[in-house]
Amino acid sequence: MAKYKVEDAIADLADYVDNCKNVPLSSTKIVCEREQLEDYINSIKKNLPKELEYCRDVMSRSEAIEREAKERADKLIQDAANRTTELLSENEINQQAIVRADEIVREAAEQGQAIYDQYIMEGNAYREQAQRYLTDMLGNLQELIYSCIDTTAKNNNRFLDALNKVGSIVTENLNELNAPGADSNMQNTGTINMN
Repeated sequence: MAKYKVEDAIADLADYVDNCKNVPLSSTKIVCEREQLEDYINSIKKNLPKELEYCRDVMSRSEAIEREAKERADKLIQDAANRTTELLSENEINQQAIVRADEIVREAAEQGQAIYDQYIMEGNAYREQAQRYLTDMLGNLQELIYSCIDTTAKNNNRFLDALNKVGSIVTENLNELNAPGADSNMQNTGTINMN
């Protein structure tokens, strides 16, 4: 649902930019209302998907997650080693206890490594998802910006062409008015050339 709202806000922003007036004598600048533009930007920010913030949070915490996984793995291994030492220091230790202690150490090391690997894998997956999402969003925004630039340039070119035509007509009329015998031509025709 949030994605739909963001796309609507971007489309509204594009329409707004298309309808803005050009700065006089400029083909690359437009005049827009700051408050209206800020409203569109705030609407886009407000409707960004919550997953984006979650991905940013995971990316910022990835080092802490990796460190926590390593610490947990080290603690499991240390606990197993301590337990083995305790078992070995007792007089009633037999061969089965030694074998079991080795198994505990091995299992603890495997569990610790599995937890560490899982955190690394999840952190990398979230990082890749966030990067893909941000790349897509920035690509869409880039496309929109260049589309707006292209549309604005075309509109400005049409406006300048129209001004050039009107300027040519005004120049022709001035030339006709200032030409020798212009007064007699005006008295005979009663009109000014507007072609």
